[in-house]
Amino acid sequence: MRNSLYSVSFEDAIQTIGGHHRYQKLLVALVSGIWAIQAFFIISLKFSLISPTLECSVNSDDCCKTIYKIAETSPYNAAREWDLVCDDKYKIDLINVCFYAGLGIGIFLLSWLANAWGRKPVIFTCLICAAVSLIAACLSVSAEFFMGCCMAIGFFIGGIYMTCLAYLIEAVSIKFRGLYTGAIFVAWGCGMLLMSLFSLLVDSWRIQFIVIAFFDISMTPIVFKFHESPRFLAANRGKYSKARYILNNIAHINSQQPFVEMLEGEKVIGYQEDHSISTSSQPSDSTQSSRKYSFIPISKGIVSVTEAELKNVKHYSYIDLCRLQSVRAEYAIIFMLFFLLGLSDLTDSQLAPSYLENNYINQSIISAIEILAYAGTVFSLGKMGRQVGLLITFGITGLSLLIALAFSQNKCSTNAFCAINTYVSKLLLSISRLGICGSKLIILIMINEKFPTSIRSLSLGGLGVAIIAASLLYPQTIIFFAKSKMSPMLGIGILMLFGSVISCMVTETKDKPMEDYVEEEKEEMKNPVDISNLEIQPAENNSLNHQNENFQQLNEEQ
Repeated sequence: MRNSLYSVSFEDAIQTIGGHHRYQKLLVALVSGIWAIQAFFIISLKFSLISPTLECSVNSDDCCKTIYKIAETSPYNAAREWDLVCDDKYKIDLINVCFYAGLGIGIFLLSWLANAWGRKPVIFTCLICAAVSLIAACLSVSAEFFMGCCMAIGFFIGGIYMTCLAYLIEAVSIKFRGLYTGAIFVAWGCGMLLMSLFSLLVDSWRIQFIVIAFFDISMTPIVFKFHESPRFLAANRGKYSKARYILNNIAHINSQQPFVEMLEGEKVIGYQEDHSISTSSQPSDSTQSSRKYSFIPISKGIVSVTEAELKNVKHYSYIDLCRLQSVRAEYAIIFMLFFLLGLSDLTDSQLAPSYLENNYINQSIISAIEILAYAGTVFSLGKMGRQVGLLITFGITGLSLLIALAFSQNKCSTNAFCAINTYVSKLLLSISRLGICGSKLIILIMINEKFPTSIRSLSLGGLGVAIIAASLLYPQTIIFFAKSKMSPMLGIGILMLFGSVISCMVTETKDKPMEDYVEEEKEEMKNPVDISNLEIQPAENNSLNHQNENFQQLNEEQ
């Protein structure tokens, strides 16, 4: 039967073995490094697709209608190498769309694999495949081949991005989830900043791709040394014995006491023991029982689990996110928020102000703003809840864009007034960037806290559909704004304010334990299960007595 009365949740188990100790600090360092490497590619791709500057043979507003040549001052990037100008300039946007589409598809499919196979194998495989795709991109001889390679790279980065997040947050105790998640987001921003500065020294996109591939490969042996998520092993695979083994290994690394309790959802079996009763020491009550029923977890080796029993572990799919009554309403709200955020992020990146003429320095400033946004959001989340955080970040983004639009369209009478308008507009656009980054961090923290381990990777993977939809609708959105003569700042500002209203419908998750099973599955755990398929292994009396000593707190007198 399923143990429900004496079980210990994984939240308590992680707290027991140390949820903020050496193992977790090493793990956050690993995930931060992996995320920073993926951010390297995001910036390298952006620089490789900067449109070259054209020099016209005659004075003209449109060089494409005259004889032109590419200015020598333009960086020798992929766009310049394949002359992605004039009639072929659309390929730059198409490459970006393909990358983000690949990112969404990767998040969707590889998160499903992570929910079935495990977090660690997916991360390990994606790092290798991303490195191979980067090398293939270096060998590109055409924009079309480069486009396909970028889509493949985005596919594997998507798997790395979401799976690493779940892998980390499942190993951390309740008080430090926000801090650790914020740390890897700050590492993402630092990766963007470092690549921006590195591009100042090495402007060859092929060399940059090779360096990123080298870093991806170098992380694989380190990933191999870490344990699989014990939460995943128990909730998704039913391997409680292995989960217990990993918990004790982590406890050893953290210099904590070994874990000896029974885990929530763990299958147990009861057996009777005869106890001799001394008439001199026991009362002569007719209701006094001379038998004790002890409950021993299967994973301790008392009972072997047959192949048929292992197949009874519930495996969920994306369809279950719509079927499960306990999660579908909340997930629909978060999905909508993430879609609005993705569409706003793509549009806002095009509205990013130019602080300096140098593209590399300008991107460095934008990266520093994102680092500030992530760090500030983490600090604020310690004092306010996730729901309030979403309300504020979405609202700030929407208001900043609308006010920036008002300043940009304000007619100025003097040069000084125009300079003030420009300065205020840039400041407001920077604030909108802060809000978008903060919203992204809060949503990803919330979705990990809100949805149980058995469907956590699926809930993250479903966001890939939102990214795909946003990347495909983004060009159409820009065309719609152009035809309707509406400013993108107005449209995105309204969408973000709408998202701020929707965020009020999300329930709070701050300081709440992460669940491992959906409510429907917990109901099944309360009922006895058929143990006809369980094979009792013979055990000596001494062995049984030894097991009983470790589980005295689980004994039930009848």
